[in-house]
Amino acid sequence: MTIKNACTKAGKHTHANYRRLPAYGRDLVAMQRRGLNVPWLLISIGWQAGKALPRVVIADDQDVHGIDLTLVRGLDCMVTHHSEASRAFAVAALALKAGATRCPIFDMSIGRLEATTSEVMLARGEVPA
Repeated sequence: MTIKNACTKAGKHTHANYRRLPAYGRDLVAMQRRGLNVPWLLISIGWQAGKALPRVVIADDQDVHGIDLTLVRGLDCMVTHHSEASRAFAVAALALKAGATRCPIFDMSIGRLEATTSEVMLARGEVPA
């Protein structure tokens, strides 16, 4: 029995490297496969922000490190959150690692930009180009 079949029979994925798309991620991937894309993407931590914008949502109970953000490759992104700075920095770092061209962080609770892409990169120990 293959890993894929074992996971399917168990009803959930058990492979150690399995990463899950964020909410609305499947729709974005389907658009990309049809040759359509968005010029930028909002990555919302929680369901409050960006309801009328192109977005994916990281649910409050979702492990940040279990998220597949490969769908952001080549896109300008912005992470929005409500007083969850550590999660926001982790998500922005993962988005940049996955190939996002930009990924600043906006804190909705204070209504301002919390970190630029360069600041996120510096927090990861990288030197911005």
